[in-house]
Amino acid sequence: MTKKTKRIVRIIILSFVVVLIAGIIYALTPDKIENYSEEEHARIIREKIDKKYPDKKHHDDSGQLVDFTGYELYPLYDEHEKLKYFLVEYEPYGFKIIEMIEEIPRIIFGGLVYYDSDLVGVNEAQWSPHTIDENTELINGLEKDKIWILDENGERIYHKKSPFFVTGNINERKYLIRTYACDYIFAVKKEGQFINLVSGEEVDFDNLGYQATLTCDVIPKGPWML
Repeated sequence: MTKKTKRIVRIIILSFVVVLIAGIIYALTPDKIENYSEEEHARIIREKIDKKYPDKKHHDDSGQLVDFTGYELYPLYDEHEKLKYFLVEYEPYGFKIIEMIEEIPRIIFGGLVYYDSDLVGVNEAQWSPHTIDENTELINGLEKDKIWILDENGERIYHKKSPFFVTGNINERKYLIRTYACDYIFAVKKEGQFINLVSGEEVDFDNLGYQATLTCDVIPKGPWML
């Protein structure tokens, strides 16, 4: 083997090693939410929803089938203005939260992972506007006593659509603030202040345990993966 041939072989081997190392580093590097635009996330989520629910049927928390005729997607931000979730607003009613999970090496799931929550606003999972009794005892960060916001007839109110929709804020910049496990504050900003759309009160970040929340179970397990 001539010197020229040996040099070519070494270059080929070195190039292969460099490409291999780069590929391993890429596979082990977690994908990031900010690597994609809102539009790209929405496209990916739509494709996953349409693939997972081709017959447009969901199971509610009791196992009953619920039909939907369509849906809209909306980005949701945390209190630090970071895009972390999407709202799926179903027609004719019901909604879900999609959580985007990063910090997972690409080699495991191929990139970002999207998990959908249980279906809220249907049957027994309808929600009611409320505040939290400031004298309540908190157990493991969970609120114990809710004060229902009643209608003009003194009756408890039940909603099938998301807090953003029923309060007329569906087209505003929307925020989802986690307080404990799968409990979230649904909020918008008014004059620089976060407004809790479940209670109508300003969000007190020094006292999150006493904020009105909705439970949206987002469980990082196979059945919840989009």
